[in-house]
Amino acid sequence: GAGTLENIDLTVDRLCRGYASAPPALLIPRVQARLRGLRRLHTGRVNLAQQRQLLVAGGWLATLLATLQFDAGDQPAAEDSRDAALQLGKAASHQEIMAWTFELLAWFALVDRRYQDTVDYARAGLELAPSSSAGVQLAVQEARAWSRLGNRREAEHAMRHAGTALTRLPVPSHPEHHFVFDGSKLSFYAAMCYTWLGEADRAEEHAQEVVARSLAVPGIVRWPTRLAIARLDLGLIAAQRGQADEAGQLGVAALASGRVVASTL
Repeated sequence: GAGTLENIDLTVDRLCRGYASAPPALLIPRVQARLRGLRRLHTGRVNLAQQRQLLVAGGWLATLLATLQFDAGDQPAAEDSRDAALQLGKAASHQEIMAWTFELLAWFALVDRRYQDTVDYARAGLELAPSSSAGVQLAVQEARAWSRLGNRREAEHAMRHAGTALTRLPVPSHPEHHFVFDGSKLSFYAAMCYTWLGEADRAEEHAQEVVARSLAVPGIVRWPTRLAIARLDLGLIAAQRGQADEAGQLGVAALASGRVVASTL
């Protein structure tokens, strides 16, 4: 009934919002349990509208599961979940879910150092949902790949594309939702790209902004994973400047947080 479907949507939203603060080991079994529940409901008596709602919910959960599994270092499982998410997105004719599955491919390729594949996957995904959070994230992944290749012009072009697409999106009420791109996330990725490009001053400016936003509320770390990676960026910047002791301290602080995921290691 309607109440069941509403509860499913609320649960999906809560799990996607939990990604920002909860470790993968905690979220993975919860997401898997919800997917099993959706499969049971899908085999019951549902009309076409209810069937599509279940497919969409399953698509988001499978995409989230792939992200979590890759974070945990289980790439084969992540690839299987990504493939399932694509099929669910296709069955529901949901362009943004399909776009996010290409974002996953772009990310997997980036970590595997297949940078041209990252560019190709990002551009393919952009064709599916350019005016969406997925579109912004795909442009960012392209920028990261160009940064790894040392191509500053293309990297900055992709970052500008991401920024322009972001201005067309509404301000999110829950920026911690993994599949919602918020403005502060752009600084997070800019810090990373400029670090890889060897633009120390510009990278430091963005990384310090990420640190400040993460620690804005005393006693609370709002973005623990972003904070850890921003500290890694600052450590790399210190290393570029020959400040070995500071680089080491920042690296240790990032690792001590427990939020440096396998793909970043």
